[in-house]
Amino acid sequence: MSDELITTEQLPQYLIDRAKQGNATGMEGAQDFLTPPRLKICQASRKGEFLDYPEGTVLVTPTNDIVCGPEGYFAFTVLYRYEQFCVHNPYNRPDDMPLIRESTFDMDSDIAKRARDFDNNTAPFPEDPKEVIKYCVHYNSVIVIHGVPGLENRPIMQSLFIGEAKSGRKILDLLNARCASGLEVYCHNLMAHQVKRPKGKNTWQGIDISNPTADVDVGKYCSEAQIEMYSKLHEKYKADRDRLVVDYEDEVPQESEVISDTL
Repeated sequence: MSDELITTEQLPQYLIDRAKQGNATGMEGAQDFLTPPRLKICQASRKGEFLDYPEGTVLVTPTNDIVCGPEGYFAFTVLYRYEQFCVHNPYNRPDDMPLIRESTFDMDSDIAKRARDFDNNTAPFPEDPKEVIKYCVHYNSVIVIHGVPGLENRPIMQSLFIGEAKSGRKILDLLNARCASGLEVYCHNLMAHQVKRPKGKNTWQGIDISNPTADVDVGKYCSEAQIEMYSKLHEKYKADRDRLVVDYEDEVPQESEVISDTL
């Protein structure tokens, strides 16, 4: 494994040499925000470019690199994780209105308290009281995926909420148990299985989280070289948490579907 962080596909040597000069002309000011590539599962309601992929395909956007197909699996390591507390606008909202109405990292805020209170996590939509807004916990993790060419050591945002909140909490449970010995979060490998979830008349595509099993070519723990590299990335994302931006706007769910981790 390379000691350098891979952020794009493997480049021709002349482009590697040019990139080392560090000019990056045209990207001035782009570091004000950090928007890592995002893990996405193609839902039945997918539109546009995502229609080219079967329902249940796990992608990394915006490059649309395929992680696995329906009912596939992948191994990953959490570099850094945090909770974000969000207010969701309703499905039936004006076209120019974003999905996320408000958000905060403050666990003592009114948004966070209502997001954790399942009996009090909705309110009338101010623009149309017949609709409701919803207070939600987003379990966000910056991860690296193992065993997929071109994605090794590439930081990717995984956001689990509403229909996939249980998977977000499962990551917390596994890491809490495995970090009890004093090891840092980025020392551990986990795995995800892509699954189709039923709930009443609705179904959606999600992921189940577990410890790595024998059919995944990684152990439970990262190598010493990986841990050294991941520790630096952990500190970077920890310091830059307030600059992290998650884009939820690339696909709108159907009203009848449960919103999953990837809309």
